[in-house]
Amino acid sequence: MNLRSRLATLIAVRVVVSTALLGSAILIQVNRPGTFPIDPFFFLIGLTYTLSLVYLATLRLVDRFPWLADAQLAVDALLVSGFIGLTGGIVSYFSSLYVLPIIAAGVIRSQRGALQLAVVTAALYLGLVSAQYLGALPPWFGSDGLELPTQQFAQYTIAINVFGFWAVALLAAGKWREAHTIVQEEESKLGAWLHGIVHTLEGDLGNARYWYRRAGRAFPGAEALKTELAAARRAVRAGGRARSGPRPRS
Repeated sequence: MNLRSRLATLIAVRVVVSTALLGSAILIQVNRPGTFPIDPFFFLIGLTYTLSLVYLATLRLVDRFPWLADAQLAVDALLVSGFIGLTGGIVSYFSSLYVLPIIAAGVIRSQRGALQLAVVTAALYLGLVSAQYLGALPPWFGSDGLELPTQQFAQYTIAINVFGFWAVALLAAGKWREAHTIVQEEESKLGAWLHGIVHTLEGDLGNARYWYRRAGRAFPGAEALKTELAAARRAVRAGGRARSGPRPRS
C-alpha cells in the first residue's frame, strides 16, 4: 500500500473516530449537562471534519510532497491535545488518545514517524498540563473552576503517559532494545506486561514468562506475539495505571 492509500485510510478512520466522539459528547451532554464546555468541543469536531475535506483535496499531492503526511499527523496530535484539554487536561480520562496518532505515524511514516510523533505528543501533553497549573488556559477551555490534583500526582500522571507514548512508538518502530530500556524503568502492571512482550520479541521466553507473571497474566507463547502487541496498544490507549511492587531482575 503506497503513501496515498495509507493516508486515504487514515482520513476515513479520522472521520469515524470524530463521529464517535461527537456521538459520545451528545450523549454525555444530554445525560449530564455542563460536564464540559460543549461549544468549543463541537468546534473541535467541526474543525476535524473540515480538515478531512482539505486532506482529501490535497491527497493527490502527497507523492510529490510527502511532508503533507507529517503535517496531518502533527495536526492530529494538536487536535487530541485540544480534546484532552476540554475534558480536563491532567484529570482527563482521554490522555491515552495520544497513542492513536503515534500508531498512525508508525503505519504511515514507519520508524521515523512514530518516534517523531512520540516527541511531539510528549511535548504537547507537558505543555498542556504546565499551562493548567500556571493558570494560562482561557476559561472557555474547560479550566475555569477545575480542581487540580497535587503537583506530585501530576508529575506521576505525566510520567506514566509519556512512558506509554514512547513504549508504543519504539515497539511500532521495531526498536526492541530501546523499548526494553524504557519498560525496565516503569513499575506498573502495564510496564511488566510490556516488559514481557519485549522479552518475547527478543526470544527470551524464560524472562517473558516471569514478567507475564508479574503482570498477573498467563503467558500465551511466542506464537501469540502479534495478538499481544495489538492488545498492548489497546491497553495503553485505555491508560493502564496499576502500580506493582519492588523491581525484580531484568
